[in-house]
Amino acid sequence: MRWLRVTQFQRLLKVVRERGGNGTLRGRPWSLPLTERVLVVAVYYRTNLTMRQLGPLFGVSSSAVCRIIQRLGPLLALEPVDRPDDDPDRLWIVDGTLVPVRDRSVGASSRSYRFSANVQVIVDTDTRLVVAAAGAPTQKIYARWCRHMCGITCLRMVLLHRDGHAPSMFELLNGACRYGAYVKQDDGTIKGLIYAPFVEYVADTHRLPGEVHGELDLDGLVDLLGAGRMVMVSVSKEIRRPDIAPERRGGHLVLAIGRRDGQIILRNPSGHTPEALAPTMPLDRFGAFFGGRCLSLDPRSTVRRRTALTAASRPGASQPST
Repeated sequence: MRWLRVTQFQRLLKVVRERGGNGTLRGRPWSLPLTERVLVVAVYYRTNLTMRQLGPLFGVSSSAVCRIIQRLGPLLALEPVDRPDDDPDRLWIVDGTLVPVRDRSVGASSRSYRFSANVQVIVDTDTRLVVAAAGAPTQKIYARWCRHMCGITCLRMVLLHRDGHAPSMFELLNGACRYGAYVKQDDGTIKGLIYAPFVEYVADTHRLPGEVHGELDLDGLVDLLGAGRMVMVSVSKEIRRPDIAPERRGGHLVLAIGRRDGQIILRNPSGHTPEALAPTMPLDRFGAFFGGRCLSLDPRSTVRRRTALTAASRPGASQPST
């Protein structure tokens, strides 16, 4: 905040006002004027203060601070600047920060003895786009679980498609572990993703219908996509380099979301380029990577809520830890 001049803040305030920051002026009025609400959001993003700490500074409750940030935060985003994705001179900035949290399932004790979550931030200096991803509570937990998160990433994409929002990666992982979708073995390795308990988890917790397909051919996969389902497909990890013949089939999960002109449309959690993240490929070429196993999810339907089973009733359940 020390580098934000008055004239810059006034321009920022003007942009927020033009984007509808004051709303319709109907209903219950805000306790703070627009100028101070923009300042609340700027301080929240620039400092490491929690909402509970910001409330007394501005004379409002922490819940009011939360509503202000949710309302004005998206309006502070800068419009991107066009530039080719494959420009060799493109510059990225990668950084991380610890954000204080109260939920101990997604945080860990930091140097300041406060529970914090590790958030990774990527900034494209040309387009001015910022991507913030809630990381693992600690580096050790990240190192242990990063190779097992492809299924969780696929689930989060489906939830974002259906609801427009979704829990963080490690919140989803915690839930899947409680149902036994991941199990830590005696030798320290992790078994999973296990399809059957994972389907139970998404049905009980997210009311998302799912079905396990232990043996499926390409025609069956096409039928599922034609029925409007999103399919978590077991493929070779080398699918991100489709020109290379795979050494094996299966072992990695991607999300199949549709079919067009004889090609299958995918979303790959481990894609290392824009083309690898959202590839399309002919069905016959995809068959070289396809392991014949998948899990289909139906984002158009909901499951009637039932009582979720607890972790204590599932002897194989485990929590992400080092």
